[in-house]
Amino acid sequence: MKTRTIPVAGAPTNLDDSDIPISRADYQQVVDCFQLIDADHSGKLSWSEAGELGNMLNRRIDVAAFKKLDRDRSGTIDFMELIRCLYPGVPLRELNRAARLWGLPAGNSPKEVAEKGKEKVMRSWRRKYDAKSLEELESIYSLYCGSEPRLTLPALRRAIPRANVADHVIEEVFAAHNTSGTDHLSLEEFAVIMEDSYMQQANRRPEVELYFQ
Repeated sequence: MKTRTIPVAGAPTNLDDSDIPISRADYQQVVDCFQLIDADHSGKLSWSEAGELGNMLNRRIDVAAFKKLDRDRSGTIDFMELIRCLYPGVPLRELNRAARLWGLPAGNSPKEVAEKGKEKVMRSWRRKYDAKSLEELESIYSLYCGSEPRLTLPALRRAIPRANVADHVIEEVFAAHNTSGTDHLSLEEFAVIMEDSYMQQANRRPEVELYFQ
């Protein structure tokens, strides 16, 4: 299978890359691995593709491992999330520099991400929360996901006591906030639900429940 990398627009091609703490060959190997696993050419690895990733890495990718890889809680793993996990000792700025110089797998370039309407690299929505609130949101999201790697409608149903919220209300809220049109709510979409309910409470409780407006 022939793989291709997408040069980042405007990236100079004559810069010295000898001091980058990862070899170009190793970087390209991750690119090749990523594109081989990315069967649907979406530029991201889904939960269904995680099994093949585990086979190639010779390690089991369970729900906990998938969540650890999925740093932005989008329900998928992009190239930078994968290479950061494989090379934890390499500073992020150096990995970003390698990406600028050597290119990104198809589907991961800023232009392609923007064209798909999913340019969330900077995750600017996170800036509205302080570190403690953001950590709490991530913890609650993980709690509601339960044994699943992402917050699907069935997972949301299991997490919310039926005595408090009718099933059709859960479905309506899920559909209204699922702006990405996938089968799950991302952390960003979940945060919108929480903003007008739990995150506004003066006294938060460990036993979290959603209160839909």
